[in-house]
Amino acid sequence: RGHGRPVVGRWLDGGNAAQWIGSNRAILVSGVLIVSLFAVTFVGSNRIELNDQYSKYFSEDLEFRRDTDFARSRLNGIINIDFNIESSGQTEVIAPAALGEVEAFANWLRTQPSVTYVHSPVNLFKKLNQNFHNDDERYFSIPDTREMVAQYLLILELSLPRGQDTSNFITLDKSAIKLSAITSDLTAAESRELRVAAENWFRQNSAVGLTAEGMSTHLMFAYVSQNNIEGMLRGVPLALLGIAMILGWSFHSFWIGAAALISITLPIAASFGIWGLLYGQIGTAAAVVAAVAVGIVVDDTVHFLTRYHDAKATDLSNRESSIKALRRSGPAIITSSLILTLGFFILSFSTFKVNQNMGGLMVIVTVVALIFVLIILASIFAAQTNKITESKNAV
Repeated sequence: RGHGRPVVGRWLDGGNAAQWIGSNRAILVSGVLIVSLFAVTFVGSNRIELNDQYSKYFSEDLEFRRDTDFARSRLNGIINIDFNIESSGQTEVIAPAALGEVEAFANWLRTQPSVTYVHSPVNLFKKLNQNFHNDDERYFSIPDTREMVAQYLLILELSLPRGQDTSNFITLDKSAIKLSAITSDLTAAESRELRVAAENWFRQNSAVGLTAEGMSTHLMFAYVSQNNIEGMLRGVPLALLGIAMILGWSFHSFWIGAAALISITLPIAASFGIWGLLYGQIGTAAAVVAAVAVGIVVDDTVHFLTRYHDAKATDLSNRESSIKALRRSGPAIITSSLILTLGFFILSFSTFKVNQNMGGLMVIVTVVALIFVLIILASIFAAQTNKITESKNAV
């Protein structure tokens, strides 16, 4: 029967691996905890940046990425952000004072390092004013009165082809006007920062009550990424706490629930810390990885705890129960972890960065979870006295 068992199972039995882990648990636990705490420190110190850069989602081996890089290097940019500038109702956006603020905002945008081009409708009114004054450059300015601006706008509408109007940059009731900015290759965080800074500029500088709101497809995905990541940061800790409470209730032991909380929390935190140490940035993949990582870590933990609980039911000591649980659950945990590691390792070669990051991070999570279950969790139970466990099981 022994020769029919998997190689890992024979190694845990014949090689006395379980005995060795139980005998050297103090050194093993100290080493793993030190490495884990060091990795988690990088998470706590913001070493890892939760961010995305959509233009680099695809590998340079793909034609789409090469074409995008070509366009970005030769044009003003590939990211467009539109600002909807709206009046408060006290004045129309075609009033000279309002147009003056719009022009000042456009000039402020042009001073931003990430902005390469600004398209402002104010320049159109200034050019029309110059045209109606014999192209005198001195009249390249905002018209003096609202009536004159309205006349220029009417003339512009009349000159457009049939079926077209000026609603692509100004509303029919003259309550809002659109200004567009083209930027360099911004990350999701930089796009959100530019939008907030632009909206704050109007709050601080508008004397006629104008407000601005930035919008674009790029901004939409920037906030989708942020919401996913923030949802993950809020939801995963609650999920881990709930899982630990359910495990404690299922095994009728507060001690098992507390040990399970350590076993399922530290591997995930340490894995993200290691990723932050190696690469420093992760984006949308973080939300996906966190959900999958919880499943893998919990699966390994429950597998070991079930075997440990069964061994304790036969009146073995904590150390003997822990060693028996390792021998019975270890082969399955190691084999499944090896298969998952190889699968995610192949995924890390994807030409799509989200899949690539997911594969690389899941390799780290799977290996770290394996080490924690086989060393930390087993050593924690082996180190406890029977009296402690018995008192906890009585809860």
